[in-house]
Amino acid sequence: MSVRRSLQPVVATLLLVALVACGGDDPAGLNVTAGPLSARIDGVVYTAVSAFAVNSGGIVGVGASNLSGEGLGFAFQGSTTGTYTIGPSIPTTANITFGSDVWSAGPGTGSGSVVVTTLTTTRVAGTFAFEVVSTTGTPAMRSITEGTFDITY
Repeated sequence: MSVRRSLQPVVATLLLVALVACGGDDPAGLNVTAGPLSARIDGVVYTAVSAFAVNSGGIVGVGASNLSGEGLGFAFQGSTTGTYTIGPSIPTTANITFGSDVWSAGPGTGSGSVVVTTLTTTRVAGTFAFEVVSTTGTPAMRSITEGTFDITY
């Protein structure tokens, strides 16, 4: 696998989180919706007020923001339903941003998976859970559990 191809999901996830955190109108026709998307981050309920998905070039990215502007995003490379696990050579990534603090998981750091139950040209749905590692904040790790999403694009 080329370096360029393995970095695509990481870039997609960061872009999704940044776009959601910025708010505003529908960025680049990405069809911003209210999800639904929810999870628990360190046991605290996270409910998105804005969530969207992109399915392009074999990469699916999901981004969300809550009322506090905290971002959550993940991306995976795939075109079918199933489980996409973070691993050393698997291009699945996850990120959360709280203010200027960022935690992430991807090849070589953190762990977790996305279980996709629906993936069509207009909708993506499933569950997710991640252990994300700090890149700029404390605590050193955060746990994302009980994640669910069902987004039309």
